[in-house]
Amino acid sequence: MGDKVLYICQSCGHEGKFLFRKGKRLCCVKCDTQLESVNYADDWAPETTVFWKRPDGTYTLPAHRDAKMPGEYERVEVQATADKRRIVKEIDREEREKWERTQVGKQMMREIDESARRSELRDKMQHMSAAQRDFARYAMERNNQKERPVYRGAFYLQALEFDASNREPYRGLDGLGRGRK
Repeated sequence: MGDKVLYICQSCGHEGKFLFRKGKRLCCVKCDTQLESVNYADDWAPETTVFWKRPDGTYTLPAHRDAKMPGEYERVEVQATADKRRIVKEIDREEREKWERTQVGKQMMREIDESARRSELRDKMQHMSAAQRDFARYAMERNNQKERPVYRGAFYLQALEFDASNREPYRGLDGLGRGRK
């Protein structure tokens, strides 16, 4: 059986196993024509993504699809994009919960530390000039307005994130604002 074909070029009909990347464009290896879309050959199937399911029902992603799995874990192979998105969403939800728990602890420590430092500063403010007191109040107010940490999403599959469905409508295929030719 021959090698699997990844794409068929619309311009020259070349059946390629690899895509040539020129800048941000995908091009045919043979004729260097920019591919507007990739027509996958019939015998090419998307690769499965392997997850490990823990005994408690949560998922983790192994370092490599063939990595040795701990005995109590279950190997889950997923091909459907919807299932991949569902599992990624579950993993990200778990990561967010962990992040929020750590932030609560950090916030409590920050408040205790800040309360002690401000109490000390207020004691010292009694012996300051009016300009120094104004500056100290300004510094405290400025500190109160600092942005607090925001969860930015810790887990994602790159293959699911960078496609046309989540690109702004005014951007072209190359992502730089150029439209289709």
